[in-house]
Amino acid sequence: MKEKQLSDLVFERISLYNRCINKIIESTSREFIDSKEMSKILNLDSSLIRRDLSLIGKIGKRGFGYSLPILQENIKDFLAKHRIWNVAIIGMGNLGNAILRYLTNSKNNYRVTKLFDKDVHKIGKNVAEKPIEDFAVLSPENEIELGIITVPADDAPKVAERLIECGAEGILNFAPVRLNLPSHIYYREIDVIRELDILGAMISYYS
Repeated sequence: MKEKQLSDLVFERISLYNRCINKIIESTSREFIDSKEMSKILNLDSSLIRRDLSLIGKIGKRGFGYSLPILQENIKDFLAKHRIWNVAIIGMGNLGNAILRYLTNSKNNYRVTKLFDKDVHKIGKNVAEKPIEDFAVLSPENEIELGIITVPADDAPKVAERLIECGAEGILNFAPVRLNLPSHIYYREIDVIRELDILGAMISYYS
């Protein structure tokens, strides 16, 4: 673990840079980009971009900017994109199914190895050629590194606790509840209603 602690916002921005750089490389044959152009594309301050990119190595060249292939590889290293992550989805309702199909059909480094639910009517069925298993059988032998929770709010804390007991290091929570997790667990949450509340409030306030 690195001694220097970085804000979650740094990781979010570098993920944005990754998407931006990949799109440019896929659509053009150019070799360089500078922070000013990235600033215009992403609507971020160029000095902030330079500061973020300094975290992934001395890759800028004065007068030219950043070599796109080198920048792409350095960002991939920073985001651990060269590594395959074992992922479990817990809660195979509509949202769990949608996430599975998205991860299965898109090019990424996340391998969904396990699907879990507690509904006896779902257990044993196959989705995208993967069986849905009883969450009660989750064990450390499954070698789950990242867990995606799409269960009701009341069930989410116990699900997270069990994932951690079985070795998961990161949890992505879609349940509409804030989880109180140990400090060594990396945690992200996506609350759709909260995000819509924020959008609605912004529209109402500024209009």
